[in-house]
Order: sequence, then structure tokens, then C-alpha cells
Amino acid sequence: MEVKNKNKKKWDIIYVICKVFLFVEIAIVAIPIVILLYFGAWEVVSWIRPELDGSYNLGKGVYMLEWDGGGRIIVQCHSLNHKTCTGGSRLIPKLEDGYEGKGDYVIDAEFDENWIITRTDNRLNHERKFYIIDKSFDKDTTDADEIINNYIYSFTDSMTFAIECEQRGIRLQWK
Repeated sequence: MEVKNKNKKKWDIIYVICKVFLFVEIAIVAIPIVILLYFGAWEVVSWIRPELDGSYNLGKGVYMLEWDGGGRIIVQCHSLNHKTCTGGSRLIPKLEDGYEGKGDYVIDAEFDENWIITRTDNRLNHERKFYIIDKSFDKDTTDADEIINNYIYSFTDSMTFAIECEQRGIRLQWK
């Protein structure tokens, strides 16, 4: 009986030691896998769902970005990571419109093959502005300043904006 108890205790100790080693081995393998999956998931997001990373492709190299400071801006993208735009030249609001948490920010944007329409609000005076971006420019040779000066039309009155959209045949509507 005493031999059986000794053997049982010995096997119990071996069993506990094996469990500890198994746990350590699993941890050694699992921790790097979890880290790779976590960081790799953001890479997958930049390919499959860039809008989860705050990047919305509006076509012709123009993107709407969720920007630091709690607002959206529209840029001509210069820094593209897979399908996610991470930076570019600001188109709307322009720098002089005072974005940095105090001024204009994009509320909404809609687009099709030929046009982008967008509206902004101002944090200080809640003044709305409406924009039409004509996408007839060559994205490879046209810089942001040229887009701003020749392809963006700005309106402070929603009725004037609606009439201009109708005259240009723009059928986009806010959702």
C-alpha cells in the first residue's frame, strides 16, 4: 500500500510538472501569434476596410480623413498605405479657414465618378459652407493649389448650392 501511495504521489508530481511545462510551451507559442495577429489585423484593415481607420476614398486621389482634433478634412492624398490615406494636401477646409479645433470641419461628403459634394460647419459660429469638387482634373499632374483654384466651387447658401448642382447635372444627395 505504501509503494502505491509513493508511486501515486510521484505520478501526481510528474503530472503537475507536465502541466506547467505545457502551459509554458503554449504561452511561448501563443504570445507571439497573438501579437502578430493584433498588429497584422491593422494591416488587413488598411487593405479591406480603410474607413475603419478614418480614410474614405472619394476618387481621383481625393480622400476624406478623420483628423486629429475631432473633425474631418478632405485632402489630395500623398501618403497611401495600402488603401488607407494617411496624409496629403488639404483641400477642404483650407488652412486659412482655421481648422485646428476652432474653425471649419467637414460634416459630410458624397461622390460619384465625376463630382464630390461636401458641406462643412464652423465650430465657432456654426456657419455652413457647401462645396462642389469637379473631378475632371488629371490626378497625376494636378496639384492641390490647382484643384482649389480651378476645380472647387464654394457656396455659403444652400439654395445657391442646390441650383448649381442642378445646373451641372449633379444628382448626388446627402444621406
